[in-house]
Amino acid sequence: MFAYPSRLAGAWLRLVWGGAALAVGALLGLVAGRFPPLFALAAAVGSVALVIILRAPEVGLLTTVLLSAGFVAPTDLPQLPFGPFDLNLGEVILFAQLVHAAAQALASRNVRGTRTPLSGLVLWFLAAVLVSAIYAVVHHGTDLFFVISRVRILLFYASFLVVVGLIATRQQVRRLVGGLYSIALALALASVAQAVFPSFRLSGGMARALVTAGQAHEGVLRVTLPGLPLIYLMLVVSLCDLALQGDARWLLRFLRTLALGVGIILAFERNYWLTLGLVFGAALMVIGTRPRRRIVRAAAVTLLLVALTVTTVGGDVARYLTATRDRVIYGLSSETLAGDRSAQMRIIEAGYALESITRHPLFGIGIGVYYRPAVPEDAYWQAAAGRSLRYYIHNAYLWTAVSTGIMGLAPLVAFLSLAVLRGLMRWRRIGDPWARGVVLGLSLGVAGQAISNLVTPNLLEAPALVVYPTVIGVIEVVLHGSARGAGARRRRARRGTRHERHRGKPNGC
Repeated sequence: MFAYPSRLAGAWLRLVWGGAALAVGALLGLVAGRFPPLFALAAAVGSVALVIILRAPEVGLLTTVLLSAGFVAPTDLPQLPFGPFDLNLGEVILFAQLVHAAAQALASRNVRGTRTPLSGLVLWFLAAVLVSAIYAVVHHGTDLFFVISRVRILLFYASFLVVVGLIATRQQVRRLVGGLYSIALALALASVAQAVFPSFRLSGGMARALVTAGQAHEGVLRVTLPGLPLIYLMLVVSLCDLALQGDARWLLRFLRTLALGVGIILAFERNYWLTLGLVFGAALMVIGTRPRRRIVRAAAVTLLLVALTVTTVGGDVARYLTATRDRVIYGLSSETLAGDRSAQMRIIEAGYALESITRHPLFGIGIGVYYRPAVPEDAYWQAAAGRSLRYYIHNAYLWTAVSTGIMGLAPLVAFLSLAVLRGLMRWRRIGDPWARGVVLGLSLGVAGQAISNLVTPNLLEAPALVVYPTVIGVIEVVLHGSARGAGARRRRARRGTRHERHRGKPNGC
């Protein structure tokens, strides 16, 4: 199903690893002789970690996702000085893995890696980002360090190139998906812990009293974590896995899906709830009759558990259920939206954004450049963010078009659209039920997130952004491996048919 290195490529890689080991050993010896012991110890630990990440690229990818999930605030993460900048650990891992992927491609050409048209779209998007950044600094005089900070966020789209370049075996894919499940579950359980024990806090997350358009919900906490898009995506994957995998280990899959669902509910993100409704409806339409029955059974068990919990626990759970109902019914009513400061700000942003796009359609105005004048609503948002947000747009696609024009918007939209379409068109061809569930779930999940980004720009925001190129890379790797496996089976079948025909011919023919 998946590719493996040839003997020649393996010998070349062993030679490279041997030379690298000698170089690292010599460097560590030099460090130990010239620097304090603590510095030498840190260098040794870093070298071991680097070797692990290079030998097992899925570990590096999972580490990057873990660092961005919200367990620790970005300001608390270790920083490594690099010229005038301090690189965070996720950036160091990304750059190391990009170099590794390039070296891997040169050392074992046509052996490892997944060839996909999406790689070209990622490179196109990153090129548009760099051009837009240069234009913002040179033409508009935008603060260089702020522009670089925005570019550093968007460079994490290169994680897709790491996935398709270095993840090549079934075991690697399973470890990567299993790690994503583990991080998402840990985040969901942390959300529950923060809701049950208000004194419990994650430094990278936020828990505050729920307020919907000025209406407070007493005793209800809204728990927000940067890794919420990962919980969303893995919830959809878990639901598809529950439907397609049959009855074996059904209870464990159900409990996993239930825990992820609770994590989504506690975030009280209305756009997530609405898009999940669309995604679940689409899943029910495409999965077939028997898997559909499993979903209905899971829904019935969930309703029974909710009823039992409300009966036994009482007030606390009932308050959250009431808040959930009000968040949907009251929060989405036309009267509420008309007076909702957040909704009105999105309308203001869209109007000015469309004007800017009309004036600068091709290349945009540049990253970080103000696209609109100040408005009275800015006082609230500036107090919340600590700086002016006149460069910011809640709609990810309008924000991309304003900053980078059609040259940046086109590859981003094509990247998302092709990933979803390729997954939805090919998931049935995959023989492994687990892999089918992964591709279908991630494809539907990315589609739902693409819709959510009309009002919440996670596609352009740190630290959640890294999740998208990573899971889209997983879709492509699984599809590529499945296609290779099917091609190999067809070739074996043709060889077998020719062999049988040859054996069936009489002597002398």
